[in-house]
Amino acid sequence: MSTWRTIGGQAPLPARFSWTPGKVILTVFVALFLCVGVLLTVLLSVETYGSVDNWNGSGYQQHGTSDFNSDTNSVESFQGIQFEVPGQWEQYEDENGLYYIPSEAMDSELYVMFVASDVPLHTPEGQDFIAGWMEESVEAYEEIHREERTVDFLEGLYLSFTGNLYDNTYLFELLAVHVQGGVVCLIWDTSAYSGVDYSEDIKQIFDSVQMTGYSG
Repeated sequence: MSTWRTIGGQAPLPARFSWTPGKVILTVFVALFLCVGVLLTVLLSVETYGSVDNWNGSGYQQHGTSDFNSDTNSVESFQGIQFEVPGQWEQYEDENGLYYIPSEAMDSELYVMFVASDVPLHTPEGQDFIAGWMEESVEAYEEIHREERTVDFLEGLYLSFTGNLYDNTYLFELLAVHVQGGVVCLIWDTSAYSGVDYSEDIKQIFDSVQMTGYSG
């Protein structure tokens, strides 16, 4: 089981929701109204996770949001890299790393940590090392996508997967960056039952990562 969701010695359990789709009954009289098509589209539409293909979640209805704002973001530095996170997200720190929690979703979290490793990320061995470490940290690991990335001049790896924590299914997105002496990992996890889609924020946070002091 993973230990990265521990904050202040306590591990907040993800929220549990119970959702039962409503039943819509159409009569022959409703068909007379031209607006019924639009009405049904609004009532029956269900948003899905837009950040990762093949992620269906639980079917729980979400609303998208974007807290990322370059005017109000907090610029963070950690082990030779810097990145931006929304200024209103709650922030914690312990001996393991940094934690950022959106104000609207306590069942979602961004965790930043350092892993000692001298294996390059642009090699099968390096990528399998990160993926294997993630697989051992959750139950029912299922990889969705992986790709090599370059962060400034540093080797990087993007990895997305699903896994179970605390009897709940989570979507994980990870950005690993090879720095001096090891790898910095930004790990986002969100419950399948989360009512908020932060995919746009995570994309922008990952895109903001750069070497400390690097100006582009």
